[in-house]
Amino acid sequence: MLKDHIFEVEEMSLVEGELGLTLEAGRVPSSPIQCGSLEVAFDYEAAARKLTAHIIQVRGVPAKDIGGASNTQVRIVLLPSRKQKHKTKVRPGENPSFMESFVFSKVNP
Repeated sequence: MLKDHIFEVEEMSLVEGELGLTLEAGRVPSSPIQCGSLEVAFDYEAAARKLTAHIIQVRGVPAKDIGGASNTQVRIVLLPSRKQKHKTKVRPGENPSFMESFVFSKVNP
């Protein structure tokens, strides 16, 4: 089994249209909207062609009073087919810990 270490925390962002975000008429977004960081780890078992995604935690989710969410859920989709999808349980707070794992099958390297 091939195991990778936890990946670097990457910045997540949204652009107009995602999650229902809209801008005033005629206004062009100058930059993506920051919406927190996701810590995730991956394990790939080549012989079984299985990829396991471990959702560790989310940091820096904007508070609801500044346009963010009071509850957070992570959704993960395997591209390009988009047929294998998973989502975490909903967690409260700006820095929720998930510690949930999802298995994607029939994944070629």
